[in-house]
Amino acid sequence: MQLPDEFLQAKPIQRFHRFAIVEHGDHAYFGLLGEDGVNNYFQCPRAVITGLALEFGGMAGHMEALSKNLPPSPQMVPFYTTMVFAGAMLGGDAGGHVMLNFFTPSGDGLTTTLNPECAATLEQSLKTSLDALPHRPKPIDVFNTYTPGPESKASSTSEYFGQKYPSKTLEALGLLMVRANLLDRAMVQLFTRLSGLNAEKAEALFFSSRNNSARVGMILALLPTVNLNEEHKKEINKSLEKARSVMDQRNDLVHGEWRFNEDKMAVDLFTPTAPKPEKRHKTLTVTPQFIEALASEYRGATMMVSAACHYQMAEEDREYLGSE
Repeated sequence: MQLPDEFLQAKPIQRFHRFAIVEHGDHAYFGLLGEDGVNNYFQCPRAVITGLALEFGGMAGHMEALSKNLPPSPQMVPFYTTMVFAGAMLGGDAGGHVMLNFFTPSGDGLTTTLNPECAATLEQSLKTSLDALPHRPKPIDVFNTYTPGPESKASSTSEYFGQKYPSKTLEALGLLMVRANLLDRAMVQLFTRLSGLNAEKAEALFFSSRNNSARVGMILALLPTVNLNEEHKKEINKSLEKARSVMDQRNDLVHGEWRFNEDKMAVDLFTPTAPKPEKRHKTLTVTPQFIEALASEYRGATMMVSAACHYQMAEEDREYLGSE
């Protein structure tokens, strides 16, 4: 649909308080003639026109009431804003209240609190009202708190924060987190054995870095300084490279962009340092089997790193027995 030609060639409105509105798609177009004789044209979404109409209606009602010395009647005014509810343990008598934070169209940030009973009543009232609509609207994710994509179609789902996730995928992710922690513990033990530090100091130094590659590098830097045969050093190096590999794969999952993908999940990866442009973007299809396989790789890496600790212990025992 095209705008009418006569509107494109519109003549100035003679009286500044008059305006013309033409609808086109989801927008409305109108012109206002200023007191300076210049006709100005505007466009805006239909919702804005609706808001203007309600506000002008409210203003007219107030003006009429004021002229008759009557209290103004209540008017419905549209409320467009950005808001979020958050549970808050505020302490004292306010403990367990729900905080409502929102920004007004003018940009002011406002906060209020609702007691749990009031919040529950509001939730039920809103749900009942929304369910009665012909088409239940989807919330607008202005805070990037929703996983993008259509809702999961997996046969078994678990709902969190208003979205349904594949239950088996969540279960496998939990297993992966546990396996990742076990590998960390094995690496701390290896670092402790190779460095000769006590457990407390070694752990503090090891976890002072949040970067897995740097942690592997710390252990590798110790190898030339320890009394081990070359074969054992090679095995330790091999175990650490295995650990680095599985941790890199986990980092891809953690730091990629997650989204729903029918009955599965998907993770979009971006590697700006990849030498070829076609290698910089990659998508992983995340299934429970994929995560369980990675968890199994973590288990294997943990066993290899733990075995490396025993190489150091065996050398120490051999030296001790030889000194007797």
